[in-house]
Amino acid sequence: MQWSGPVSNPSRRRGFTLIELLVVIAIIAILAAILFPVFAQAREAARKTQCASNLRQLGTAILMYAQDSDEQYPMSFYGTSSSATTLSWPLIIQPYVKSTGIFRCPTQTFNTGNPPGVSFPVNYAYNYYIGGNNNPSGGVMNVALPLINKPSDTVMMVDSGTLTAAGQTPTQWAFKFDATGRYTSWLLVYNGSSLMNTSPNFGGPHPRHAGQTNVLWADGHIKARKVESFYTVPGQTSTNPAPPAGATNGWSPCLDPLYGCP
Repeated sequence: MQWSGPVSNPSRRRGFTLIELLVVIAIIAILAAILFPVFAQAREAARKTQCASNLRQLGTAILMYAQDSDEQYPMSFYGTSSSATTLSWPLIIQPYVKSTGIFRCPTQTFNTGNPPGVSFPVNYAYNYYIGGNNNPSGGVMNVALPLINKPSDTVMMVDSGTLTAAGQTPTQWAFKFDATGRYTSWLLVYNGSSLMNTSPNFGGPHPRHAGQTNVLWADGHIKARKVESFYTVPGQTSTNPAPPAGATNGWSPCLDPLYGCP
């Protein structure tokens, strides 16, 4: 007797059901949610390391300049105005650097303007109280290496540059832009300095590396810190040591060559 029932086809393959497909998609989504932040953190860690390398090279160039200049740190700029100068610190140390890429932090993605007299963007702010300028009618004069009492605790350069604001944490501070909408802060001053509000060239640190900023210290070493640990933020109720007589509002001892961080 011949069998007339359905005949199975061994070559026929069973596909995924809708539920199985949804489960696979859900697993992939969960893995992506877990791994993407890890990848982002790894990329940022690499950028932070590259930024620190940039600052280290800039610090070496500045100290080489100082050794060739009777131990005087390079001036922040020459002239009476940071906006009108044709010679600012990035150009002054350029012969010791021979590169423009190290003036750019890889994390900084804003449209960055060039300092006056400079043909390349700069994402780092040089401590104005170390560099100063040659304004004969006032301002701040640059200092010599022996006059910095605590070189390893005195800030030379930081990731720049923000406009400090009372009632906000440093991660909330707005960037400083010039009239053309370019990010231009390349000089570091106290948060209460009048220069902070009158010129786009002066600003505060920017904690763009996972809430920290890379700091180049006056002796040439690099250490990332939270801004509040070395910079007096608006609304901060105390500083240690106490501000000296006549100190600018918002005085931060870590920026002062005579003091350094306590």
